[in-house]
Amino acid sequence: MAMAKKWILLALAALAGQGAVCYPRMPSVMATHFDGTGRANGWMTVPVAIGFECAIVAVLLLAFVGLPRLLSRLDPSLINLPNKGHRLAPARRVSRRWRITSTASP
Repeated sequence: MAMAKKWILLALAALAGQGAVCYPRMPSVMATHFDGTGRANGWMTVPVAIGFECAIVAVLLLAFVGLPRLLSRLDPSLINLPNKGHRLAPARRVSRRWRITSTASP
């Protein structure tokens, strides 16, 4: 199993564990936004708040794992990069692809 997949599964398991532990202790409606003085001015029900948290985690996982992999497979004509001919030369492209995708996952 690739290292990125292990980190994704670990993040999803931690998210599920957090939801299972914290859900029973949360009030039915919770403050989710505060003004400049610290007073609550936005509220969500617990299921909506947990769904929102899951959506944020999904977007971040996609951004940090999925986008570098997508960018490494793009046609070079679609990439705006200084010295593109040198940096994306076929001899360097394979090692560059590995470096781009490997930096996305610890």
